[in-house]
Amino acid sequence: MSATATAAPERLSQRCPGCGRILRIPPELKGQKVACKFCDHAVEVGATNEVDPERGLTHVGTGTAFQIERTWSGNVDKESRYTVIRHPAKQALKGYTLAVENHGPSRMHLAGIRAADNQAMSLGKVRPNEVRIIPLDDVNQAYLWLDKGATTTMKLIVSRSS
Repeated sequence: MSATATAAPERLSQRCPGCGRILRIPPELKGQKVACKFCDHAVEVGATNEVDPERGLTHVGTGTAFQIERTWSGNVDKESRYTVIRHPAKQALKGYTLAVENHGPSRMHLAGIRAADNQAMSLGKVRPNEVRIIPLDDVNQAYLWLDKGATTTMKLIVSRSS
């Protein structure tokens, strides 16, 4: 009796321009737009968006880098953490700003990883019906989290100054 191994289908590896994570995408989706499973940013499958070490993030430019508006839900038994943006080379996000508008009903915690020493740092809380603008100059990653069982609708805008 001989066992035949079936080869796993080839996948395209592509970096998400929103969060910087590597996505493995079926080749039949080439040329289409899909949502990143980590940050919901639109990704055009097959478009070249490799990281240039000289420039850092691939979505560098003036104005809005990306925008997300959705409802987040926390796990019933533990806090839930969502990465908003991170630099793939762990460099500081100099010139980037995070604007957060919380539509409620729960508060959202914001934090980052300090680029200088890779330590977590609080970026504050955003209560329902509150708007905060947070410079990301000192962090290489920004994330948010919800308390156990909490749900809230938020609008996030990451922008870069010219």
